[in-house]
Amino acid sequence: MPIAIHEQHPGLRPYLGRGVGRGGPSQQTMLEAITAIAEDGLVILENAVELAHVDALNEQMVKDTMDLVNRATTHFNSAGNISQVPPIRPETMFEDIFANQFAGPILEGMLGPKPVLWYLNGNTALKSESRQDVHADLAWRHMHHTFGLVVNIMLVEATKENGTTEVWLGTHRNTTIADHVSEDSGAIKPDLLEARRAVRPPIQARIPKGSLIIRDLRLWHAGMPNHTDIPRCMVAMVHSPAWLGNKIRLKLPENVRPMIESFKSPIRYSAEYVDPEGFDHLSLAFNYDPSPGGGLPKDERAEWARQWKQKWGSRF
Repeated sequence: MPIAIHEQHPGLRPYLGRGVGRGGPSQQTMLEAITAIAEDGLVILENAVELAHVDALNEQMVKDTMDLVNRATTHFNSAGNISQVPPIRPETMFEDIFANQFAGPILEGMLGPKPVLWYLNGNTALKSESRQDVHADLAWRHMHHTFGLVVNIMLVEATKENGTTEVWLGTHRNTTIADHVSEDSGAIKPDLLEARRAVRPPIQARIPKGSLIIRDLRLWHAGMPNHTDIPRCMVAMVHSPAWLGNKIRLKLPENVRPMIESFKSPIRYSAEYVDPEGFDHLSLAFNYDPSPGGGLPKDERAEWARQWKQKWGSRF
């Protein structure tokens, strides 16, 4: 099926889908997608991934979920929501998921040459009746322009019933760390949420399986409850401009290096390759810091934060 820019919900940009084959986005799709991200903070591209690929990955991730919920090291994001690294092995390292031909040019168009992928994880909504606080995926004095984009791959259809994400479109355009409840929290102040709700309320869009979402890290959003008995899995990959200087490196098995290096994408993986013998993707530590200080040792990270605040605190 042809690629399509999602138009299911009136809160999303009402662009018509246009066929581009499988070679990558057309100039018109690029224009519309970049405009949507710049103005709304998010775009959804339907038919972006082969369904056989998402089915294969989802089958394994659902099995892994049963293991993860019983591990003390599992990173819970509240609301029955866990961080879950997808299986990283040659047989499931699908190029249209891990270096998508539509996402790559759009990311490069917004972030500059050779965007860096430094976060490869997933998000799984388990059965729950609670929700996340509305937040942005950052807690530092960030710049006021786009410096990070997350790509989500929907492995199943996302609906209100199984916890499609609540998004507050357009909130990335003028948000600052002052909007957060504290400088070390991503949560947004309740009074600002109510003021924004009166202007442009949040939405929960139905997102078809095989869709690709690109979201600005500054956008306000919240994980929502999954009311079903089936885990709702999606892949999450964060990309930054090469000039940002983030130093986080993924830990990946050596046997996927040839595949990653053969990907026909402008995206560059920031990775350390290790012996695949005994490699367990589920035991990888949660490592997320989208700032230029990301990846520094703790003491150096603290010194970076001090210097950054001293230099840019009056602006950011």
